[in-house]
Amino acid sequence: MSDEARFEAARRSVKEGLERSKATDPDIEKLIEHNKRGYGPEPKQMLKQVKDRYKNEWNGVSPIEKNLMGLGIVHSFYIDDADHKRAIETAKLIEDTYRYANRRFEKINEISSDQVSELEAEFVRNYAGLPNAQALKIMQLDNGNILLNFKNRNGMSEERTLRTPRSIVAQSLGIPESSVETELEMAIEP
Repeated sequence: MSDEARFEAARRSVKEGLERSKATDPDIEKLIEHNKRGYGPEPKQMLKQVKDRYKNEWNGVSPIEKNLMGLGIVHSFYIDDADHKRAIETAKLIEDTYRYANRRFEKINEISSDQVSELEAEFVRNYAGLPNAQALKIMQLDNGNILLNFKNRNGMSEERTLRTPRSIVAQSLGIPESSVETELEMAIEP
């Protein structure tokens, strides 16, 4: 077999392999074009990257924290994509979620650790995403976060830290904690 024949056979094999392994995702062309233009990954991919970073800890993240982090990622995507209308809408959602989370967090901060009523414990369990937490103890930390000590459904002692909504928003938007409110107000302005 000549070199040209071998080359042609190899070229056909590679071409067939590429055709067989071709992605079947209908949005693949859009994603490729999106990345070529430098817009970066779609929000779904960015959220998956955050989940991958947390891996096993993702289940230990409160629902409020997940929402604020996800909204921050989507907002960053729209800013990078120069879609200002959607960025403003997302900033409004972030502000609403932040204010809601902040009110609830402050309520938890007011609960005394030694006198946690069943109603208060239910409130904390819902906020933290811990439906099976028993023997709940609440401790305020120096940095403003709250440490929860509890027993899981198997009777094992566990701890979970509830971060302040301000620190979550600051991290998800990549801004200093001291300027969260100001940055959110500016992000909402058209």
